[in-house]
Amino acid sequence: MAQLMRMERKKLFQSKIFWIVLAIGMILVLWDIADLAIETGQEREMYEEWYNPELPASTLYNVWLGNEGYSFAFSVFYCLFPLICVLPYGWSLSLDMKSGYLKNIAVRTSRKKYFLAKYLTAFVGGALAGTIPLVVDFIGNAMFIPALKPDIIYPYYTMMEVDFLSDLYCVHPLLFNLIFFVFTFVYFGLIGGCAVCCAFLVKNRILSVLLPAGVLLFFHYISSLVSYSVCRFDLSPLYCIHPTVVRYHSSGWILFGYMGLFVIFSVLVIELKGNDRYEIY
Repeated sequence: MAQLMRMERKKLFQSKIFWIVLAIGMILVLWDIADLAIETGQEREMYEEWYNPELPASTLYNVWLGNEGYSFAFSVFYCLFPLICVLPYGWSLSLDMKSGYLKNIAVRTSRKKYFLAKYLTAFVGGALAGTIPLVVDFIGNAMFIPALKPDIIYPYYTMMEVDFLSDLYCVHPLLFNLIFFVFTFVYFGLIGGCAVCCAFLVKNRILSVLLPAGVLLFFHYISSLVSYSVCRFDLSPLYCIHPTVVRYHSSGWILFGYMGLFVIFSVLVIELKGNDRYEIY
């Protein structure tokens, strides 16, 4: 298993697609950092003339990519992150099936170990490609914007009492964001792993990668129609992983529910389809 993981990890980090996807994410967050740096400089000039500059309104915890929902960078990243998660390595199993490499490797090791190595590598690839840009955005904006604790007397925050971890956001905002970095890493990784599982269902390599991203975008569209009328919590699989509120109230149950569905889907597909003999012989 360890040797398989080393082989798959090497293939991941030697893949041009992984680095291209990561570069796209980095360009997007660097755009966001530069834009906020310019905006912050302009605000400071205005603050010098104000008796109450309302500094907590522009705290790091209110303007970085993971805690705001209005910028161009936010719109693009949280719309495209399903593709960012599946492209780094989601195509690997489908390519191995088509090239015949699967038949060669399967006679040298157990299928479960091989599929598990594929899944874990796709998990890591999707998690890194999606999470690294967010971490860079957080650190980069922290260089220009004060990390002041949110002040509830100002009506500039989207978080309310019913929202997921709202108390932690107000009292310990750094810990709040660190926890969501962990959630994001796992969530993005699970989406990347689902792309590998889709190779069992769709033989075409492009479709196997686009299928999980397309399903998430479809449910995002449906959620925009029914979220408020059904439960007033955001049911979107794209916005549930955003640390703060974007449209409607956030819920940990919805976030963990999607994670559970990703895990159940992956386990069922690998268990039911991974043992098919025609995949090897």
